[in-house]
Amino acid sequence: MHPVRILGIAPYPGLERIMQQLAAQRPEIQMITRIGNLRNWQDALNSVPASSYDVIISRGGTARMLACFARTPVIEITTSVYDMLCSLRNAQGYTGKIAVVGHSNITERARQLAEIMQYDIVVRPIRDNADLHQAILQLKQEGCNLILGDIVSQHSAEEFGLNSMLITSSEQSVQDALDEAVRLARAQDSFVGQNELFRQLIQSEWDELAVFHADGRLYYATRPENAETAPFYEMLRQRFLHAGEPSVESECEWNGEFWRISGRPVSIQQETLTALRLKRSSYSLFSSESGVSLSSQQELQAIDTQSASIPVCVGAVSTTIEAYSATPFPVLLLGEEGTGKDYAAIQLYRSGQNRQNALITLDGQVICKKRWKQLLESESSPLLNVGLTIYLKNLDHLSDEQAEELFRFMENSCAYRRNRMLFSAQRDDNYPCAYLQGHFSTLVLRLPPLRERREDIPSLLSLCVNQLNVLLGKQVIGFTDDALALMKDFPWDGNLAQLDRVVRTLVIKANSPYIDRVSVEEVIQAERPSGSASLNAPGYHSINLQQSLADIEYDIVRLVLQEENNNQSKAARRLNMGRSTLWNMLKKHG
Repeated sequence: MHPVRILGIAPYPGLERIMQQLAAQRPEIQMITRIGNLRNWQDALNSVPASSYDVIISRGGTARMLACFARTPVIEITTSVYDMLCSLRNAQGYTGKIAVVGHSNITERARQLAEIMQYDIVVRPIRDNADLHQAILQLKQEGCNLILGDIVSQHSAEEFGLNSMLITSSEQSVQDALDEAVRLARAQDSFVGQNELFRQLIQSEWDELAVFHADGRLYYATRPENAETAPFYEMLRQRFLHAGEPSVESECEWNGEFWRISGRPVSIQQETLTALRLKRSSYSLFSSESGVSLSSQQELQAIDTQSASIPVCVGAVSTTIEAYSATPFPVLLLGEEGTGKDYAAIQLYRSGQNRQNALITLDGQVICKKRWKQLLESESSPLLNVGLTIYLKNLDHLSDEQAEELFRFMENSCAYRRNRMLFSAQRDDNYPCAYLQGHFSTLVLRLPPLRERREDIPSLLSLCVNQLNVLLGKQVIGFTDDALALMKDFPWDGNLAQLDRVVRTLVIKANSPYIDRVSVEEVIQAERPSGSASLNAPGYHSINLQQSLADIEYDIVRLVLQEENNNQSKAARRLNMGRSTLWNMLKKHG
C-alpha cells in the first residue's frame, strides 16, 4: 500500500518542525510541509503541485480558509485544552493586562480555563478577520498590552504597538490530525486532476503568477483581482504588456515590496497569452555587505517567523516607542551594546506613518566609501526618496567629516522632512550625536541597560519563551519561582543580547514544562561579564605602558583573545566592541 501523502501548512516554524518529526516516525506517511497563515496560505498552497499530496492538515483560520478553496480534503489541527492551558500559564509571567483574541474554538476554551484557574484575563471572540483590527484597537483602549491568539492576531497586535504571544499546538494535537488524515486518505477513491499548464508554471521558484489576454484582461492569477489587487495588476499591464515584447525580464517596486518579473508567451486553445511570473526580491542596488540594506514589512515579518529574539518593547520603553511612532520627527536611539536599538528602530518603523514603504538601514560602522559617495552625491540616493524610513545605525562610528557631510546633505535636501530618520549610537559624547540633539527637532530614546530595568525581566522572559516555542516546536511554560529570581538577580552585563543567548540555551535544553534553578545556574555559570578587561587581572602586568595608546589597546585585545581561546565573538563582547572593529584592529597589526 502506498504511503499517504500529506501536505502540512503550518502558521509558524515550530508547528512545521513537529509535523516533520511525527511524520518521520510513521512509515505510512509521506509528509511535505510549508509555512503559511491566513495572509499567505495561497502562496504556501501553490508552492506544491496538487498531484503530490492526498490531504492537507493545517490549523485554525488557515485550515478553514484552505477548506474553502483547496480541491483536496483539509483536516484541522484543533486547539486542545492542554494547548490553551500551556499558553495561559506561560502568559502569567507577563506583568500587564492580558487578552485572548480569536474565533470561538479558541476563546471558549480560554474562557472556561480562565474561570477554573482564576486567571485575570480578557477574552474577546471575533466572528471573522474583518472585525479583528477593531477588537484589538478596543482592547488597547481598555489597557490591554499583551494579546494571545493566532498568527494574524499577532500581526494585528504589532500594528497597534502591542506585545503578543502565539497559542501553540502540542504534539498530541498534531498526532490526532495525522491519524484523521490517514483515515480520510485511505477512504479516497480518486484524486482531482490539475491543469497541466498552471501546474508547470506554479511548480517553480516564483511566488506569484499572472496570465493576461492580449487585450490586457486577466486570464488567471494566483491572487484574484479585487479592489486591493487591481492597482497592482494595472501596473503590470502598463509596464510589461507591450506589443512586440513577448518576453520580459525586469524588476519593479510596489507598496514597499520589490519584485523580479519574468514574462513569456504561452499558448492555449489557439490564443497567445502573456504569463508573468513574479518573485519577491531584495532591491538590487543595495547589499548588507556594503553597509546598506533594504527591507519591507513583509520581509521583516518573514524574518520574525523564522527567528526568535528578546523584544525590547516592554514597559516604559514600549510606551515611549508608541508615543514617538505617532510623530514625523527624527529619533536618536541611545544605549549600550545589546540593549535592543535595532529592534526598537524596527518597531518605530512598523508603527510609524511610513510602514507601507521600505525601511533602509545604513550601518555607519561598515558602510564603504563607494556607497557613502552614492548616498550623498547620486541622484538615486535613498535619502532623496519620499515616504521611506531611513535608519542610520552606529552613528558614533562616523568621523566628524562624514557626519558634517551627512547633516549638510540632510539640510539642503530636506531629507529629514521627506523621510522618517532614525539613528542609533552607544554614547552621545561625540559630535554626530551632539549635533543631532540640537538640530532637526530630534527626539532621544534612551534604552536603559538590563540591570536598570529588572522589573521588565519576567515579561521579557515570557515573550521570548513563547517565541522560541513557536520556532522550535517546544512547549516550555516558563521558569520556576526560584529560577526566575536567579534570572532577575544576574548582572546581565551583555544586556538583552546576553539574556537572549541564555534563554535560547535554556529552552533548547529544557525537557520539562518549567525551567528550574539548577538549569539556570548551569547556564549562567558559563557566562562571563562582558565589560572591559582589567589591567589588574593576571597577565596584564606584562603590558608595556610606555607604548603608544594604539599598541597598548592591541596588547589588551591580544591577551583577551588568548583567554577566550581566540574566539573573536567572545573577546569582542568582553571588550565591549563590535566584531568588525576587533577584526580591523587585528588586521592592522598583522
